[in-house]
Amino acid sequence: MKRHFKLLVLFILLSLFFMGLYGCDGCTPGVLNSGRIVFASGRDTDGDLEIYIMNPDGTNLIKVTDNTDPDYYPSFSKDGTRILFVSERDGNPEVYLMNADGTNQTRLTDEQAWDYYPNFSPDGKKIVFQSRRDGDDEIYLLDTTAISHPQLSKLTDNLAYDRFPSFSPDGSKVIFVSDRDGNDEIYTMNVNGTNPTRLTNNSYLDWMPRYSPDGTRIVFSSKQGDDSEKIYIMNANGSNPTRLTSGSGQDWYPCFSPDGRKIVFSSNQSGNWEIYVMNIDSSNLTRITNDTSADSWPFWGQ
Repeated sequence: MKRHFKLLVLFILLSLFFMGLYGCDGCTPGVLNSGRIVFASGRDTDGDLEIYIMNPDGTNLIKVTDNTDPDYYPSFSKDGTRILFVSERDGNPEVYLMNADGTNQTRLTDEQAWDYYPNFSPDGKKIVFQSRRDGDDEIYLLDTTAISHPQLSKLTDNLAYDRFPSFSPDGSKVIFVSDRDGNDEIYTMNVNGTNPTRLTNNSYLDWMPRYSPDGTRIVFSSKQGDDSEKIYIMNANGSNPTRLTSGSGQDWYPCFSPDGRKIVFSSNQSGNWEIYVMNIDSSNLTRITNDTSADSWPFWGQ
């Protein structure tokens, strides 16, 4: 009797474990229910963009900003406790920081020019972002170790547009997009701005790159062969670029899941901007938002 009871308890525990790992009743089939996705949406009653958080299956939607001006470009810190985002609440796009529950919203930049697309370093002490404060898009590093006296460094300085920066998983490099060679291509550089290295080389536009959590692969959006962006994946050295999405519409702003097994991105393939999740081999494509307003700029965090 005791043996049967122990086996029953073990069965229940294993069942609960796998339900948490692979989903549950009411969850979108096939979407891992781990981590959280932060994104921007115009579904608010006043129609402006606000920041929301949801589970990877689209459940448990939580609004974390609420004002009359647009908030967008959100990204989590690695530990999932903080969110960077861009807000126009003070008249132009600036970088803000808040806790993951929306509290303690703090403005980090103060420029008449646009500051946008912020991302945390893996240790959460530095922020990389792009700015037009010198007339064209350049990439800057903000060291927030002392939040009352943050140190700003300019990482790029040329007449080209340098955009979409984010860190490598070990924090040693910044990946970004530049048209310095006449076309939008993907580059990496050391975290101090030295040794810029071009990873893609074609006549198409390559945008919005992000590293996989283990640093071995890069996901990005590219216009290759048609007039709409599609999601691609390649090795970290730029080799073996492989197209993951197809069909009508534009697919952009991809981001790996924390375990590196899935990719979240936004697409207007349904006629409206919604958020989708798929496996890294492009299988099991699943739409996880369904709203008449635009849902975009997803970031998958812990």
